[in-house]
Amino acid sequence: MGQQVKVRKFKGERKLERGLRQMGRDGWTVQSQQSRKAWWSWLTGVFTRKQIHTVTFVRDDSVETPMAAAPKEVAQ
Repeated sequence: MGQQVKVRKFKGERKLERGLRQMGRDGWTVQSQQSRKAWWSWLTGVFTRKQIHTVTFVRDDSVETPMAAAPKEVAQ
């Protein structure tokens, strides 16, 4: 299937940490990360003082992840 790319935005440090953990569990790695202080959110139309983090994730589906490569045991 090749390489997949996802771009996610997180508002605040806690959401960033949670998002990084979740994407890591799903097999994604961080390619790049940018951070900026947003005073006006065009998406919501409100003023904000939180840090906006934009993270680009990549996943190479041609390489099997260790979880997918491990054989599953069947209980008898």
